[in-house]
Amino acid sequence: MKKIISCIFLLSALVAQAQITTTYYERKDAFQSIPALRQTQQQNIPAKIMPQVNVEKLLEEDQLFEGIDMPYRFGQDFEVNYTLKDGIWLEQNQERIWRLKFVSPGAFSLNFIFEELYLPSGAQLHIFNTEGSMVYGPVTSKENLTEGLFLTDLIAGDEVIIQITEPAESKEKSVLKISRVIHAYKNMYPFVIESENSRLLSCHNDVNGFPEWGIVSTSVALILLANGNAVCSGALLNNTAQDYRPFVLTGFHCIDSERFYNCTDGILSAQEIANAENWMFRFRYQSSGSNWYTYNRAYFRAASISTDFALMELRVNLNKDIALAGWDRSTAIPTKGTGIHHPLGNFQKISFDNHSLSKNTIVLGTWDDCTTSPINTHWLVGLDSGTNEGGSSGSPLFNTDKRVVGQLHGGYPFCPPVTHSYGIFRRSWYGGGTDATRLRNWLAPTPADTAILTTNTIRCPNISGQDIIYIGSNYSFYFNNPPTSFTWQLSSNLIKVSENYNTITVKPIGTGTGKISMRVNNRDVAEFEFTIKAPLPTIIGPDKVCTTETFSLSNNAHTASGWTVHPAHLVIIVSQTSTSITINRGGLLEGEPGSVVALIDNAAGGVSKSYKASCTKGDSDGLSSYIVVYPNPTSGILNIEIDAVAAQEMLPTSVRSSLSFDIRLLDIQGNLLRQATSKGGLTEFNVAALPNGTYYLHIYDGINGTPEIQQILVEH
Repeated sequence: MKKIISCIFLLSALVAQAQITTTYYERKDAFQSIPALRQTQQQNIPAKIMPQVNVEKLLEEDQLFEGIDMPYRFGQDFEVNYTLKDGIWLEQNQERIWRLKFVSPGAFSLNFIFEELYLPSGAQLHIFNTEGSMVYGPVTSKENLTEGLFLTDLIAGDEVIIQITEPAESKEKSVLKISRVIHAYKNMYPFVIESENSRLLSCHNDVNGFPEWGIVSTSVALILLANGNAVCSGALLNNTAQDYRPFVLTGFHCIDSERFYNCTDGILSAQEIANAENWMFRFRYQSSGSNWYTYNRAYFRAASISTDFALMELRVNLNKDIALAGWDRSTAIPTKGTGIHHPLGNFQKISFDNHSLSKNTIVLGTWDDCTTSPINTHWLVGLDSGTNEGGSSGSPLFNTDKRVVGQLHGGYPFCPPVTHSYGIFRRSWYGGGTDATRLRNWLAPTPADTAILTTNTIRCPNISGQDIIYIGSNYSFYFNNPPTSFTWQLSSNLIKVSENYNTITVKPIGTGTGKISMRVNNRDVAEFEFTIKAPLPTIIGPDKVCTTETFSLSNNAHTASGWTVHPAHLVIIVSQTSTSITINRGGLLEGEPGSVVALIDNAAGGVSKSYKASCTKGDSDGLSSYIVVYPNPTSGILNIEIDAVAAQEMLPTSVRSSLSFDIRLLDIQGNLLRQATSKGGLTEFNVAALPNGTYYLHIYDGINGTPEIQQILVEH
C-alpha cells in the first residue's frame, strides 16, 4: 500500500501444476500426522547456518519507505547455491529420503526459492519446521520447473528442514537447486510466535466475522513477490465467458519495483514482468482454518500505471473451495465500498466505507515514487470500519452487489476516519488502449461480450473420486460446483458407463494413470488423476475353520499392506505375510461366522472372505468336507486323504462309479509341479525339493469343472 503526498489529502493456457497445501499443527504433531515425516531423524541431518541479520538496520530502512507505494517487505534474502549434494540420503522402507536443514537464528519464518526443481513420478518434497508445527507440501512432479523460479511458502521458526522422498523405482532422479533463503525479520505468523514485531493496528476486522462475505473472500489472495521477501494482495476475477480462467487483479506498483529506486515513467521492464511471472499466490489464508493453498507462477497479461492495476493469469486450475469474483464496470457510483485484504501479510481482514464513493477530481500526486494519477482514475474510500496497511496493496474493492469495482493503490495506514485510494475498475477496463494495458480483451474475450457491464462471482469446479481403482469394476466420479454447460474428456484407458449432471461412472480397461477432465469452451477447467491397477485378487481359503487355517491372495499382482480379522476380539492371528494369513478360530463358537480381510492399497477397502467356525461335516459343506490335507505347513511329505465313500454319497447314483480325483500341486505362477490320480484314500506328494513358499493344491472330482483349492505352505 502507498501513501499519498498531496496538499488536499493529507487527512486521508494452463500447465499441469497443482495446488500445494501448508498446514499448521497447533499441537506440534506433524510428524505423527504425516506418514512421510514419521521417520525423520533430525540429529543426523547436515545444517546450513545463515549469516546474522541486522534487524535494526532493516527496520530503519523500512521506516524510510513506510507508506510509499511499494510492497510490504518482511524478509532478508540470502543468495545461496545448494543442491542435493549438500544434504544426506537415507535408505528407508524401499524408499530413498533426502534431507537438509536450514538454521537462521532469530528468524520468525524461513522460505526458499528454487532455481531448479525436478521430481520423478511418485516423489514428494516437504518443508517443515523442527518442532513439527508447520508443513508445506507435498510438492510433486506437477511442479517440475522448465523455466523461471519456484517460490515456496513461509514456514514458521528459525530451523527448517527440506525433505525429498523418492520411491524405489525412481531412485537418483530428483534434481534440486536452492538459489535463495529468506529470513523473516518480521513476524508473518503471529498466531504461531507471539511478538511485538509486525503487530497489526487495533481497528482491523477479521473477515470471518462477516459470513455474508464468505464465498467472495475465497477469491482474495496473498501474493509472495519474486524476491520472496515482500507481499501484496490481489483477487481472482471471473470473465464474460465464465470459463474459469484464473485471472488475478492486483496493483501495478507490486510489479514496478525499479521505480522505488529510480524515478521512471512507470513503464514495466521485461525483467519486472519476468519477475512477476514467478510469484506465489496463497488462498484461503483465514483465521478460521489450519491450512491454506498456494499456487506457483502466472502469466503477465496487462497493466497500467494510471489506475495502478496489473492483471496476471495463474498457470493452474483452481480448487473447488476458491471463487472467481464478479465485477462491475458500469458508470454507477457505488453506494458503499468493502475491501478484503491481507495487511502485513496477516489473515484476511475486511474494511467498510458505508457511504457513497467519490472520484478524485484533481491529480493525485505525487506518490512518493514521483508518479501521479490522473483525475477520475481512483475511488476515494473514506473508511468507517477497518483499515489497510502494508501488504494490502492490490486488494479488491467491492460494491454492495459484491462485485469488484477497483483495487487498492494507497493511503495512510491509520485507523478510521481515513481515506484510501483505489484504482477504478471501469477506467482499467479501457486502460491505455492496448491489450497489454487494459482489462477488456482479457475479461471479455469475444467481441460480443464487450457490451457486458457486470459478472457474478462463481465457485471453481472440482472433480472428486478414488485415488486408486481396479480393472474389473465400475467407479463413479463426482463434479463439485459444475458449470451450466460442460463436456468431459476421458483418458484412453477408461470407458464411460453412464453420466448425469454431476456424476460420471467409468470402467477402467488398462492399468496406469487415469484422467478425467471437465471442459468449458474447449478448455480444461478441472481434472482428476488416479491410478488404475490390475484386478483385485480374491482370497483362497476354507469355508469352515475347525482350529487353525491359512488364507491367501489368489494372485501376485497385489500384496496386502496388512490383514484384519473379524470378530477381532475372538479370532487369533497366528501369522501373516503380504500374501497370506494363518488364523486360529480362538473364541468363535461352533457355527459362528468369521472373516479375514486383506488391505490392498488401503484405498480399496480391502478384499475379504467369510467362513464358519465348524469341525463337523455334512452335505452342505461340499466335496472339501471329505478332503484332509496334512501337515500344512510341510517340509517333506504332503498327505492328501480323500474319503471317497462319503464323497460318492453326495453324487447321483448314475455317476458314483465313475468318480475319480485329479490332484495337482501348482506354484504361485500356476506352473504344474506335482500331479496324481486317485479313487480315494491316501495320496502323497514329496515336496522336500521345493523351495520355501506358497503353493496351491487343486483337486478335481472328474464331474464338476471347478476344483477345490487349498493353499499349501512349504517351510524347511
